Parts: sequence; structure tokens; C-alpha cells
Amino acid sequence: MNNETNRNVYLDNSATTRPYDFVIDLMVKIMAADYGNPSSLHRMGLAAEEYVKTARGQVAHALGASPEEIFFTSGGSESDNTAIFGAAYKGRRRGKKILTSAVEHPAVLEAYARLAEEGFETVLLPVDDRGVLDMDAFDQAMDDDVILISVMHVNNETGAIQPIEEIAKKKRQALFHVDMVQSFGKLPIDLSGALSGVDMASVSGHKIHGPKASVHYTSAEGLPSGRSWSAAGRKRGCVPERKTCRPSPGSGLPRRSFIRTAKRKMRICVRSPVRCGHGSRRT
Repeated sequence: MNNETNRNVYLDNSATTRPYDFVIDLMVKIMAADYGNPSSLHRMGLAAEEYVKTARGQVAHALGASPEEIFFTSGGSESDNTAIFGAAYKGRRRGKKILTSAVEHPAVLEAYARLAEEGFETVLLPVDDRGVLDMDAFDQAMDDDVILISVMHVNNETGAIQPIEEIAKKKRQALFHVDMVQSFGKLPIDLSGALSGVDMASVSGHKIHGPKASVHYTSAEGLPSGRSWSAAGRKRGCVPERKTCRPSPGSGLPRRSFIRTAKRKMRICVRSPVRCGHGSRRT
């Protein structure tokens, strides 16, 4: 039998993608030679920090964001949890009503379930027969007591595209988090333009041939409360960002190649997958 007939044909790129060869090469180089701690002040540490700064700048440029708005996290669940718990705790003195759709990823739904146990009024909004959010139901649920809205951009099971721009225009004073894991590189994403109403977003680089890791974006308005975290290395007082240079440049590099074909603004993500304490495991 010809060896060619035994080759696997991989058709699951919505779940994850093979990293580009040049991404793998860079990550191997860093692990073998440029392995300094990016937080150290010696020469190797400063060299490693440059990789992180470069990746952060690449991500920020791709998103129309500033580098200070980009946080490297361990995976999509951590990014989702950072946004949801941080925003809920930050706004709880103003209200306890939080909205999401009934078809979100478990990382979001389980976070909302925990907040419901803590006394928050959790509203799961229905979708229509196409899997798209019922905006009439959204309009009825939306009021001045709503402090958080979390809706994914593209559904990971059905491919349904949610009306993110319309939601952003109707959010009032609520913070708006969007899980953009599936839309990254497939739909236009400009957080300083059409999607400027998005306060927080989560994306994973392994969907665009980068490492299995994540980035969390938050605007100044969406800066989460530090209450949900107790770890060293906080960035701007909220996210305990533990810098590691290996996945960071790996997440920045694929953007340059991917954008040549997608020609759209997008977001990126960093480090190894983990199971967050309050959500389902995801990358």
C-alpha cells in the first residue's frame, strides 16, 4: 500500500490547528537558548522580556488596542473567568443582574451558575431556530440593573454569528464581554472601530496556527476587580499575569502570516491549557 494512502487528513481546524513551522522553530529556540525569566533583570531575562513585549505589541496592533490592554493568560477559561467574575464583583454595588445566552461555552455558563449561587440574578437569553440570540428577549431583559453581558461572537457548535455590534449599542452601563475564540481570523474584529463597545474579550491563538494558549483583552472601563485573584504578578492590579516568553512570541508570529490571507484585524492568545477553578477546561 502506498504510504500516501495512510496519511491522515485533518479536518478539525475549528477545534485546533497545527502550529506553523516557524512558530515551532521560534518556540524551540526560546526553550533551548533564550530561556531566561522575563521578569529577571539580568541579560537573559531582559532578552526574554523583549519577546514578550514584541508579542504584546503584535497582538495590540492586530486588535486596534494598546499594549496595556493585552493580558497573557493560560487559556480561554481563565480569560472568560477573569472577565465574568471580575466584572460581576466590580459592579455588584450597582446591581446584580447579569445576562448571557443559553448557548454559551460551559466555561461561561458554569461561571454564571456559580454567580447565581452567590446571589446574582442570572438571565439565560434564548436563541432562535438559527441559533442566533433573540434580540426581543434581550431588549426585555435589558435594564439599568444589568451590570454584565457575556455573549460569544461565533458559536463553537453551530457556527451561528451573534449580533455583537447591536448588543454593544444597547448595553447601557453594563460591561460587555465577548468570547471571540471561534471568530478570530474568520470575521473582522476591530476593537477600536465597529466593536469598540466590547469591554472585554477572549481569544485563543491555537485557532490560527499558534500555541495552545490565550490572551485576555480589557479596556479601561472593563478593568476587572482584583477580588477573584490572589497571585503574584498582577498587571494593572487585576490579572495575575505570569509572564513566560515561550508561547508569547509564538502567539504573535502566526498573526503576520495569517493576516496576509485573512486581511482582517484579530486577537491572539498565550500559554498552556489549564482547567480554571470555576469553569470547564478549554484552550
